[in-house]
Order: sequence, then structure tokens, then C-alpha cells
Amino acid sequence: MRLLCHSAADLIEMGVLDERLEQLLANGLTVVEGCSYFRDCLDQNAHLSRDEMGALEHQSLVNKLHLEDYWDGATSTSWDAWCVAQGVLLGMGVLAKAERVTPLPIDVVITVDEGGALPPYTDYSTVSFGPDSGDESEPSSTFRFYVHRDGHCWIDDDAIHDKRDALLILRR
Repeated sequence: MRLLCHSAADLIEMGVLDERLEQLLANGLTVVEGCSYFRDCLDQNAHLSRDEMGALEHQSLVNKLHLEDYWDGATSTSWDAWCVAQGVLLGMGVLAKAERVTPLPIDVVITVDEGGALPPYTDYSTVSFGPDSGDESEPSSTFRFYVHRDGHCWIDDDAIHDKRDALLILRR
């Protein structure tokens, strides 16, 4: 993740968030029963039960975005660095908005998984998979946030130690 963050630094410094992510953020956050959500995502996922899933899992699923879905290739930056930059910018926006609506601590988690992809990663639409990689999974990048609770973490040891996943956690 350190190399990806370095590659994403210029995009982060420019501060240009994808307009669709900007709109999601502009539509606000809401707090329900000690849980924080994108207002739009909570409305779209009303069928998911917080009582059945638990607070942490519910927030992590409702607030989960696949950043690669927003990639349009309109930059010379690699898709993975672009996703990190968008995740950091969105994360900073979430933390700033959350500060206005709740005193609860918030964790933002950004992951990048190259899947079975082989370099170069500059054009996500033409990412190739190695025939001998044994991994046909597609590259992906996820963004999620949730209220931090001591002793409860969405990230487990397997995710932290998986060498394919890059991981960045922002915390307020």
C-alpha cells in the first residue's frame, strides 16, 4: 500500500473526487442506533437487518463501495492508484462529515486486491490474468466505513496478512 499511496499522492493533492462519489458524500451521513451510514446506501439497503447481522457487519456491508466501478480510465494513473486516491479523498470527506453528526470514532478501510492480474495495471479494462497464476479473480478495490468499537474490528488477521491485499485504515 505504501507504493500505491505514493503513486496516488498527486491525485490526492489535487483533491478531485469523482462526481458520483462527491454526490454520495453530499447527500450526507446518518447515524442510526450508534451506527454511521451513507444516507443513500442505507436507503438502498433497507432489506438488510442490523439486528440479524450485527452493527459492525451491517455498517461494513451497507457502506461498502467498489471503487473500481467508478474508474473510467480518463487518467494516466494506474487504476489501483486512482482507487486509493479516491478512497482517501472520500475517506477524508466521510471523517469530516461524521465529525459534524456524531462524536463516535469512525474507521475507514480501503483495500486493493490485484486479483490474478499481471502488470501493467494502467488500464483496468485490459488487465490480463496469468494462465499460471491459479487465480482468476478480478482486481478490485473496496471502500467501507463503520463506527470503531474497542475489541471489534471488521479487519481480521487473515486480511491484514494477505499479501495480495493492500490495506489502508483512516481513523478519527
